[in-house]
Amino acid sequence: IAPNDNLMVVAQKLAMEKNHSITETTKHIDFKQFEKVVALIDKSQRVQIVGIGGSGLTAKDLSYKLQKIGITTLVEFDHHVQIAAALTLNYNDVQIVISFTGKRKDMLSAANIARKQGASVIAITRDRHSPLAQLSDYVIESIAEEDEWRSSSISSRTAQNTITDLIFMALLQKREAKAKSLVMNARMAINNLDE
Repeated sequence: IAPNDNLMVVAQKLAMEKNHSITETTKHIDFKQFEKVVALIDKSQRVQIVGIGGSGLTAKDLSYKLQKIGITTLVEFDHHVQIAAALTLNYNDVQIVISFTGKRKDMLSAANIARKQGASVIAITRDRHSPLAQLSDYVIESIAEEDEWRSSSISSRTAQNTITDLIFMALLQKREAKAKSLVMNARMAINNLDE
């Protein structure tokens, strides 16, 4: 995107970049491993989802979706609270860490604590060889090209949301009747608030 691009050109370039992130991310998914991740989340007692900044928004969105289908989640933006929550995890729990670079110390400390507590750690990150990936039991790559517009995290969040939406859809499919019932009940309860 160049400074002199008009809005139509910006929109077209943005659509191309988002489509590229979605396509490349889905191409890199190891679906056998992904099925294991979904099964692990499905049978977990609790799921802590860790992310800050743009990744924190993705974490919050995933938390909301999982709660709608009956999965207990812990999600906080504050690093100290993330650590406190990680200290309560055990072998029945899962921690999902969402970090584009996989190098942030705060994300690494939360993952380290979760591992020590016996929880399974799932990383959603760009680099399979990052420090976060090395700490994790499972790594799902989110492919995005971020450069001068990195501060807005548009491409990386698109890639991350592709993965988290796929996790949600797979769990919705796996939990079928129960999940659909929970989603419908939540929708009816919310609709009743408007009356």
